[in-house]
Amino acid sequence: MGPMEIKLFVAKTVPANEVKLIEEQVCLSKQLYFDRPDTNWEMTSPIYVALIDRDNSEGAVELENLYCNYILEHHPTGWSNGKCGPYGGQGCQTSGKCLFTDDSGKVGGSCICSNFRSDGFYLYRNMSHEMPRHEKGYRSTALHELFHVYQLSSIADPSISKDAEYRLMGKRMGNSSVDVPWWMEGTATYLAHYFYDQQPGAVANSLYDEMRRYLTTDYNGSGLGPIPDQYKNAGKPLTEFTFQEPDKTVAYRISAWFVAFLVDQVGIDKIFEFYAGLEEAGSFETQFLATFGKSHTAFLGDFDAFLEKPYEEKMAIIPS
Repeated sequence: MGPMEIKLFVAKTVPANEVKLIEEQVCLSKQLYFDRPDTNWEMTSPIYVALIDRDNSEGAVELENLYCNYILEHHPTGWSNGKCGPYGGQGCQTSGKCLFTDDSGKVGGSCICSNFRSDGFYLYRNMSHEMPRHEKGYRSTALHELFHVYQLSSIADPSISKDAEYRLMGKRMGNSSVDVPWWMEGTATYLAHYFYDQQPGAVANSLYDEMRRYLTTDYNGSGLGPIPDQYKNAGKPLTEFTFQEPDKTVAYRISAWFVAFLVDQVGIDKIFEFYAGLEEAGSFETQFLATFGKSHTAFLGDFDAFLEKPYEEKMAIIPS
């Protein structure tokens, strides 16, 4: 199996047990996602992990300074793309509030905030969770974000345009130039919960409870009604939900259910097979059909019919 270069940048007020937790999740992600026969190793790292205390924006600004100095030294060509330097955003040069905080000083959320193809590295920014109450969320968020690295590493062509990459990834569908979360986020969300649930020490029934919550509640206290009802009432296909709210909340959760539905039929390894052959296939649709045996639209039609089934039948496909 290939080597991966991982470097942690840790804000001063992030406690040692949380650093250890993230190290464990990075190792686990390598085993689960990358230690497979078709991994595109030269595209997988370095991964720089910035651990930021959600309650300390000063520490985040300080860490950003350290991080950007490191990038300037080791990736001078990725410096501007890595959101450091004069291109980081208005005012961030003077205030230092740029990459790890927003202009108001609020600490940034967890994301994969840079791409190997444009920058020569991945940045995984990790905002701390409240411990020990949200340890599960801490662990599954890391599994979610690092699956994005796996997805991105499946495309090697350095000359591919952003638009072509997004189309290959299913992040833009048809002739639309609007980014949509359904596939990239649906797979990352479901797989993170699926694999977290399998670990010794996981909260009991965590996958089952998470998927039940997506099915029976509005998820975030919006008062807009259960997520599946919001999906149906929107009157558009899952592939047209955007990253803007209220679309985003619905898209992430219904897409996770779509992936659960798919995995129940074809098995979890098929998701990795999809990515392993994606670049060679040359189009999202070609590879979807080749891997899963049906077009994404046919599968989505089956899935919409599945959502009409009684609650118990839906929950029966979730491993418990």
